[in-house]
Amino acid sequence: MLLRTLISALTIVVGAALIASWAVSNVVVNSVKDGTAVMSLAGRLMDSPAVLDQISAYLSDAAVGQLDVPVLDAVSADIDSTVREGVDDLVHSEEFTSEVESQIAAAHTDFADALTADAREPAPFVLYLDATPLVNDRIDSIPLVGSLAPDLALAPVPVEVLDTEAFEDTRTVYRFIEFAAKWFLWAGIALVLVGILISPRKRWFIAKFLLAVGVLFLGVWAVLTFNDPQMVAGWLPGGESGVVGTVVVETFTSDTTPSITQRILWWGVISLAGSAVFALIAARLKPKRT
Repeated sequence: MLLRTLISALTIVVGAALIASWAVSNVVVNSVKDGTAVMSLAGRLMDSPAVLDQISAYLSDAAVGQLDVPVLDAVSADIDSTVREGVDDLVHSEEFTSEVESQIAAAHTDFADALTADAREPAPFVLYLDATPLVNDRIDSIPLVGSLAPDLALAPVPVEVLDTEAFEDTRTVYRFIEFAAKWFLWAGIALVLVGILISPRKRWFIAKFLLAVGVLFLGVWAVLTFNDPQMVAGWLPGGESGVVGTVVVETFTSDTTPSITQRILWWGVISLAGSAVFALIAARLKPKRT
C-alpha cells in the first residue's frame, strides 16, 4: 500500500511538471510564431544608443555618397554635415522607430524560419531595414538642398539582432521547447493515467493532481513575477550567457512577461479551484462504514 502510494504521488508530481512545462513551452512557441519574441528582441536593440548611432552613420554615409553632385555643392558649402544632421535626427525620431517596428512585424516569419531551419549554417540573425523613403523625405525637407537633391536608393540597413553564438544557442534550446510543446502534454496525461491505475485511493487522485498542477503554475508565476529574467537565467546551468539562460532573457522580456504570467496565473487558479471541487466530490463519495 505504501509503495503504491509513493509511486502514485511521484507520477502526480512528474505528470504535473510535464503539463506545466508544456504550457510554458506553448507560450514561448506562440511568442515566436506571432512575432512577439522578435519584436521584443528588436525593441531592445532600438533602445540602444550605440545601435542607433551605427544606423545613423550607415545611412548618413550612404546618403552623402549619393548626394555628391556639383549643383548641391554650389548651393551649400556644408552639405555633408547638413545631411548627416538631418539623418541623425530622423534615426532618433519616433517616426523612424514606428517604421522599424512595422517592418520587423512584417518580417517576423523570417525569425521563426531561421530558428527552425534544419539546414541553416551557423550565422547571426540579421534584420534588414529599408529606410530609403524616410531618408528621402527628410532630405526633401532641407531648405534649398531638398528641392535639388536626387531621389536616393539606399541599401537596406543590416541590424544584427543576435550574434552567431547566441542565435545557435537559441536554436538548440528552441528545438527542445518545440518538442516539449508537442509531446509533454501527452506524456503528462499518460503519467496521470498510470497514477490513477496505481493509486490505492482513486477518488482523491484528480484532486491531488490538480493541486500539484496549480502549485507548480503558481510557483512559475511567482518566479517570473518577482524576479527579472536575468536573475532567473542566473539560476540555470551556464547562467545568463548559457544556452537556457539566453532563451529565458530573450523570451521573457518586459513586453512579453506580463501576458505570459497572466496566463500562467489563470491556469494555476483554475487548477486549484478544480482541485477544491474534486476534493469535495471525493469527500462525499467516501464509503460508509457498516
